[in-house]
Amino acid sequence: MFKIQIARSAMKELNDFSDEEIFKIRKKILELKKFPDIQNCKKLQSEKTLFRLRIGKFRVIFAVFKSEEIIKITRVRLRNEKTYKNL
Repeated sequence: MFKIQIARSAMKELNDFSDEEIFKIRKKILELKKFPDIQNCKKLQSEKTLFRLRIGKFRVIFAVFKSEEIIKITRVRLRNEKTYKNL
């Protein structure tokens, strides 16, 4: 099982959402422990270790470090044209 770390910047982005949205997102983030056996998860084309998790209109960007069994959440964003810029 993977350990999950959340970057400070991702926590700031997460705090911008409503309590209901935060609950929904956190629930899905905890499912990342079962990586790679999860739905709505894709590897990003431009990056070697980055993946995205789709949660309705939200996207969680994360890096996977298989040797250390760590998943680091780097971004939590509302899906729009800027979601994947400046990763």
